[in-house]
Amino acid sequence: MDEDFVLRWPRALFKAQTADLLNRRQDLSDWSERCELLLEDVFTTTTPLEEFQRLREASRTGEWGEPAPNPFVLTPEQKWLADLLARADSIQYVGFRRPYYTERLGGRLNDQISLETAGHEFDLLVSSLTRRGYLEQVFGKDCPDDPSDVNPADVIASLHPGGDLWPIDRAALARTPGDFLDLIEVLHDLVSAPRRRRFHDWSGCGWHYHEFSPSIGRAVYRWSVNRILDRTTLGLRLAEEGEDRGRLVAVTDRARSDLADRMVSRQDESTSGVVRHAIALFRGRGVTEHDKRSACTALARVLEERRRLLEDKLAKKDEGDLFLIANRFAIRHQNAQQQKNYDPLFLDWVFWFYLATIELSDGLIARDEGLA
Repeated sequence: MDEDFVLRWPRALFKAQTADLLNRRQDLSDWSERCELLLEDVFTTTTPLEEFQRLREASRTGEWGEPAPNPFVLTPEQKWLADLLARADSIQYVGFRRPYYTERLGGRLNDQISLETAGHEFDLLVSSLTRRGYLEQVFGKDCPDDPSDVNPADVIASLHPGGDLWPIDRAALARTPGDFLDLIEVLHDLVSAPRRRRFHDWSGCGWHYHEFSPSIGRAVYRWSVNRILDRTTLGLRLAEEGEDRGRLVAVTDRARSDLADRMVSRQDESTSGVVRHAIALFRGRGVTEHDKRSACTALARVLEERRRLLEDKLAKKDEGDLFLIANRFAIRHQNAQQQKNYDPLFLDWVFWFYLATIELSDGLIARDEGLA
């Protein structure tokens, strides 16, 4: 059973889309067809789709003039989908290849992969997404009745004129890591998940996809690409939230990554934009010392605006120490009294310290306003 239900979507996205379909089961005339597309896209095996189709066929006993089904009673296939949603947390993800006998015997059990292997897995991923219609909105459908006049290479070149990125050349990806990373970002902006489809059986044409969702497509893409990148030594992954969403950012430990994700989602009208921009500056691909210093300066400004709050909640000396770093070490101001001869690595510590302090101040404000 476990091996017959294997997810290739992020679990939270699968649960959200399944719940949405169940809630709209009375409103969608093609509800079953949408479910079939979702099941085919979400799982790596055909078992979930086939089970759903068997239940659907078994319930197709109606004739003209029969009363409409009771909207408050789930049909067999609807109940099956609801049961699937209820056990979604126990469904396993698609795994990576396990080592074979001689690999285990030789002790080659390192999970890290080379850039060449990453390029190979990325190529397989893009091929899979293409077959599932994720690039059909931008590349078109090359139908025998209506051949597409879109050249995918031209679409890619219009976004990235500096390199020959399409079609994917696995060997070239390993030789030129910059082009590989650029292509990852370019395709993020192009993928879009289809929500509906129709089958065209003329001359082996196949499925035509439509009603595309960029947000779903990009979420699936980011999750899939990050699973590849996390096994490399590149130290990069696609950002999930913030103004740099879909761009490669430097990887930190899980606790700091979670902190950054929480902070880019905060809703404070006066400071949320500043914080999101600071995070994008700090974790950007190719970040410089100047970028990190600017990010720290932006966070120091947010803390300055909340200085009175911190004065009320912390001992005055402790509150002042928060700004001593920014004022004394060439972060917030530039003058002759500031210390400039220090290791730039300290900027990392200052940034995360300030970001965590802003989160602390958010919590203090929420508590005082009765929101926490």
